Amino acid sequence: MVIDPAAGVWIPAGVPHSAQFSRDFVPIVFGLGGGLAEYPAVTSLVVAPEVRDDLLLWHREPDEDKCAQHAAVLLSRLRPAEHRPLPLIIPAGPLTAPIADSLRSRPGDMATLDDWARRLHTSSASIRRAFRAETGMPFSQWRTMFRLNASLTYLRAGMPVAVAANRVGFESSNGYAMAFRRHFSCRPTEFARTTRSLAG
Repeated sequence: MVIDPAAGVWIPAGVPHSAQFSRDFVPIVFGLGGGLAEYPAVTSLVVAPEVRDDLLLWHREPDEDKCAQHAAVLLSRLRPAEHRPLPLIIPAGPLTAPIADSLRSRPGDMATLDDWARRLHTSSASIRRAFRAETGMPFSQWRTMFRLNASLTYLRAGMPVAVAANRVGFESSNGYAMAFRRHFSCRPTEFARTTRSLAG
């Protein structure tokens, strides 16, 4: 599963898990008890910029005397995300990782599988087989879901829907809105409005 880097993730104590963190993520451990676990299950959270700054400050320079109290205040300022990013496996094979890495840095990359086949000195059929074997879905479906997840970051940052759609490679705002609604059960404008309300 890929977690949107604009969000936080609450993992309750005792939940077995493993993760790989990019430089955009900072794991913060609240080993304090005292009823701090507000969310009984793994929960995607909206983290407003000012709350993120305070969390990072607390993480780097904890005040031992007020640690539990301060942590409780910080946690009370977090809000569950209205919609979580789509669960998505990031492939790591020799034919798939270069494509995933490219889309991670440029979600709107319009290179086709034929383009990638030439770059990787293979066939587009081989890439299709590799994507299905590693992710359980066709490349086109995987890329659409990846782009929708990437668009959440832009919408949370206040980017207009049409601009976000273009940034992640959708040729039309209508096509983006239809795909967004199909996967998230709401319009991107509704998601952006709800996110701003939760963050505020």
